[in-house]
Amino acid sequence: MTGKRMRVRTRTRTRTRIRWAAVAAVLALSVLPARSRAEEEPAPLWLALTRPVFVEALEPLAAHRRAQGLAVEISTRPAAEALATLSGPPACLLLVGDEGRGAEEAPWRVPAPRRSLYRWTRSQAKDFPADALLGDVDGDLLPDVPVGRIPARTVAEVETVVAKILAYERQTPTAADLRVVAWAGAPGYGKLLDALSTNFMVQTVRSRTPEWAGRFLLSAAPSHPLAGWMPDQPAIFNRELGRGAVLGTVISHASATHVAVCRTEGATVHYGPEETEAAFAEGEPKSPLVVLACDCGSFDRDERCLAESLLFLPGGPVALVAATTESHPLTNYFTGRALLEALGHGKRRLGEIWIDAQRAGREAHSFLIEKALEDAEGSLEDDIDQEQLRRDQPLLYAVFGDPATRLRIPGPLQATVERTDSGWRWTVEKPEGAESLQVAVRRPAGAAKPIASPRPVGRAEAAARLVAANRATSFVARSPLPGGTWEGEIDGPVGAWLRLVATGPGLFRVFTAKLEAP
Repeated sequence: MTGKRMRVRTRTRTRTRIRWAAVAAVLALSVLPARSRAEEEPAPLWLALTRPVFVEALEPLAAHRRAQGLAVEISTRPAAEALATLSGPPACLLLVGDEGRGAEEAPWRVPAPRRSLYRWTRSQAKDFPADALLGDVDGDLLPDVPVGRIPARTVAEVETVVAKILAYERQTPTAADLRVVAWAGAPGYGKLLDALSTNFMVQTVRSRTPEWAGRFLLSAAPSHPLAGWMPDQPAIFNRELGRGAVLGTVISHASATHVAVCRTEGATVHYGPEETEAAFAEGEPKSPLVVLACDCGSFDRDERCLAESLLFLPGGPVALVAATTESHPLTNYFTGRALLEALGHGKRRLGEIWIDAQRAGREAHSFLIEKALEDAEGSLEDDIDQEQLRRDQPLLYAVFGDPATRLRIPGPLQATVERTDSGWRWTVEKPEGAESLQVAVRRPAGAAKPIASPRPVGRAEAAARLVAANRATSFVARSPLPGGTWEGEIDGPVGAWLRLVATGPGLFRVFTAKLEAP
């Protein structure tokens, strides 16, 4: 059990949809020694496509990306024209400006490509805005380049989002930022599936997140301890995002402006502007939020969608991912599962992680899940075409904000753990610049299984059950260590997980190990 280095999966693609002139050069360089290639390769390109009115407001973000070692270009040309002038695909693409049907001459308009939707109900829209198509280099309908959008119509909106990105990336991470904060709304797909959904969510999050990830889970199943007090769920979710997270996720039913969490005592628990405007009107920006639900990213409407509302709140999520039209529960499940796994691939930028998740989700299969969910919302055919659903999924989700935004993904920390007569002794190789170390333990899987109870509980008891249920599956910090202490002993049970988190200016590293008998 020594320091563990996270695997970094890389995929280099030289296929061409837009005929990049650099392909021949890349192939030629591939036969050169690695050192020569590194010396001659240009810096990855961060490309922003916008309108003249927004260029000045983008300059602070451009300077920040240059300081991170990226090549930077801001262009006011139409997307196809600007991309055609490049010698190769950019590392990421940011669109700054809004879509607006009937507003072709507006000084803020940056149009989105559109794609026909494979529909499973007659009420669905026939097409949807698909920014991700601009990142599909090779024409396989899977984005190769991360694409994001700041759907602004005013300079002030651009300035707000740029200020959020700079503030977020300059904050010093803490161990609290290693959590996944996940909220699951009521499925409404039948008694059996609804009854199993929460325990299934818990198992999926436990088994798919990286070893270092903490968890805070919130469920809309009224009788489950993870529900807490149902009317308080929006406030609880806002609070937990504010306490720190590597990523927030919501999976539920939704409209363009609200997530519909559940029905309780004859009323619907919603999550929308009414629940977020006061909470996020000020303060530090929160970690990115992925909403696996219908329509919450439909930025081509005149009314602001939920993702736009949250993006333009100064203290809201620094970036969001949301669907621009109706999404399907089957593909949403596989995308969500793959997203949890992608957090452990070693990549740090939101767009790269999202592309990894979309690619893995498109190829993932589970006979039981597919049978349970493929017809959950009906079908216009005898059998729903899963391949069509999978083909649309990566294109109907949009990234709101800069896809180059860095998540608080930790680097590796070198440490050792040894069994002793009284417990476990750990020793950390202190990194240069490290100022503090947190020691935390997560109980063995299955050590505590919260059991659903149909009996009614009061608000205080419901809140206490929620805390206890989350504590049973999360890392719990031990007593603070004296300054400079980089070795110690714990008495965690066999099968528990030890996590050591070192932090300092510009430093964020983690070590995890399962405490196993010799």
